[in-house]
Amino acid sequence: VPYTLRVERMPENPGTVEEEPNDALNTAQDCPLTRSMTAYAGAQVDYPDRSIAALSGVDVFRVGVAGDTEKVAVLVVPPAKGKLLVVDGIALETWLAKKQAATAPTAKAVAPPKAMVVEGKPELVVLSAAGGRRVVRIQACEGTDPGAAYRFTFLTSDSNGLAGVLDLARTLEEERRQPERQRALELAANAFADSPQALELRQMLRQ
Repeated sequence: VPYTLRVERMPENPGTVEEEPNDALNTAQDCPLTRSMTAYAGAQVDYPDRSIAALSGVDVFRVGVAGDTEKVAVLVVPPAKGKLLVVDGIALETWLAKKQAATAPTAKAVAPPKAMVVEGKPELVVLSAAGGRRVVRIQACEGTDPGAAYRFTFLTSDSNGLAGVLDLARTLEEERRQPERQRALELAANAFADSPQALELRQMLRQ
């Protein structure tokens, strides 16, 4: 069957583009706190089970912070066409451990962590703490083309913890995605209203 293969040059921004393998909790990609990231949707797989998953069907990212008390969230901008599932990685890790430990036939099944569907607009998810680790799992839903680009950034309550949002806003502005830029700024400013950088975000909203 004839087909067309298209090859495109990747952006030259080391550390801000998804790298494989990152399709499991134990191979999560480390991300910066001061920059936004570009990642690419894989083939659709079931959540939470991925027994038939192809390589790259799931993307897992992590960030390191000072400790349990620091508030951390992830802000995800979906592809222009399609939708994503976003899952708190630490909550998923805890659920998987409990599932593996529940060997008794009469053990009551526990539902997996709820996944947020992100479609058409940015969404923000506050992440569970595990010491200084925070983890997020992102995967494509039905109707999302494999390889479709999406953006995300981590946010924290640190004094410079919204730097990634500022970077993300600039990227969305360059791409002429004004509605997504506005919503991303609003979500971050509201979720981290006490941040020293929240005022800067609100000033950008008025521009």
